[in-house]
Amino acid sequence: MLRHRIYLTCFLIAVLLVSGTVFSQRKGGEVTVTRCWQFPAENVVGLATNGKDIFAAADGARVFALSAKGEKLWQTELGGEITSDVVIENGLVVVTTRSAANVLTINHLSEATGLPVAASTDPDPPAVKQGSSDKSGASASVGDVIILGDDAGLVTSLSGSGPVWKFKTGGGISAVIPVGDKFVVISRDDFVYSLYASNGGLQWKRRLQGRVGHYALGKGFLFVSSLDQHGASFIDLSTGRVAGQIVLGGDEQVISDPVVIGDNFVVATSTGMDGYSLSGCGQIETVPKP
Repeated sequence: MLRHRIYLTCFLIAVLLVSGTVFSQRKGGEVTVTRCWQFPAENVVGLATNGKDIFAAADGARVFALSAKGEKLWQTELGGEITSDVVIENGLVVVTTRSAANVLTINHLSEATGLPVAASTDPDPPAVKQGSSDKSGASASVGDVIILGDDAGLVTSLSGSGPVWKFKTGGGISAVIPVGDKFVVISRDDFVYSLYASNGGLQWKRRLQGRVGHYALGKGFLFVSSLDQHGASFIDLSTGRVAGQIVLGGDEQVISDPVVIGDNFVVATSTGMDGYSLSGCGQIETVPKP
């Protein structure tokens, strides 16, 4: 009897070990998302990149630059509040601020040093409309075809001779993103669609956790973060499968569209900035608080 129990116990252990090995294997098409560094910068309101470094604006009209490894390169205090996205052009970082006296200033900073190069002001800017929202939909071009998405959820392909085809989703269109001979449609029906540019045929669609708040495209994946999602998902553009995820803690959320440098995604959250890699990064670097 004792020998029978020993055999049974050994058998169960073997089954558990085999099962553990099977269930621990990664499914085909999945990607490992590694956080390589963190930078403490709360309330980021805009991100941009020149393909090498990252430029960000945050509350208090702070503008700063980081290397792709998360090292702070410079920081400039402009005063007032940031009222525009961060734009990179001709070696300059361009950002608009509004002073307490309601004066708008377009600031041009050096990419290399952050020092002001030029500035122009508007002492009588238009009033900011409260509660307004953009209902204009989205558009993109694929070859010689223009793709329009409207607030009624209708996607229309146009050419020189007029409409070519139409595709209907269940909500207003937030974004139309060209991807080779296809394009991705982000709809406010909580779905993402991949359509063929030539005929509007559906390649795949993927239901999300909620309405998309922020997104980015890179390395064959669509990064999407829903408004009520404490993290983000990486959707494989070839299959529509969720290939990887970022899980944030507590009430932390993604608060800005990330920027992509190679296979690295730089994400601004409600507690700071994180650099993620899809190909590994060795030892995780944490930048000390400035």
